[in-house]
Amino acid sequence: MKKTLFLFLLFPVSIFGQTIKISSASFEYTPSIVAKKKVYFLADAIKIKPDGRLAFLYRIRLNIKNESSRVCDGLVFKYSLRIILKKGETIYKDIPFQAEELRVSRVSASGEKKVYIYNLDLKDQLRRLKNSGFEPNALELEIAKEPRKEDERFESLTFSIPFALNSVH
Repeated sequence: MKKTLFLFLLFPVSIFGQTIKISSASFEYTPSIVAKKKVYFLADAIKIKPDGRLAFLYRIRLNIKNESSRVCDGLVFKYSLRIILKKGETIYKDIPFQAEELRVSRVSASGEKKVYIYNLDLKDQLRRLKNSGFEPNALELEIAKEPRKEDERFESLTFSIPFALNSVH
């Protein structure tokens, strides 16, 4: 009993620390803008029409994995979106145009949960870029779980998807 209590007091973070990870992020689109039930497909690029408008509606799907044996409640993820710009052959990293929080109420023990980000605000950003001389090269998502006292480490992950200009079929 004394040995167990000693180990318990010596390593409390590794025993009680929540191990939440974002196992994957994917960009998805739906071709149907007015349908009551939208069906989303995996996107390999964000397609832009010749007039500069988005071809489809897009969302981001996150797979959040709980690697601990405890249920995790009240998680907060902070994320930012930025457009990587291109002018000629030079690539520029713009400042994030959107920074928000995503709240996840519960992830079961040793379970996974799918969470979606719908508000991408791409239409307004592309409109602002239209006559600037720059063209969008990629959309970048940076996301991290808000740190808590019992966390062992802090991780920030980055995912990106390219833009496909004038390539709508």
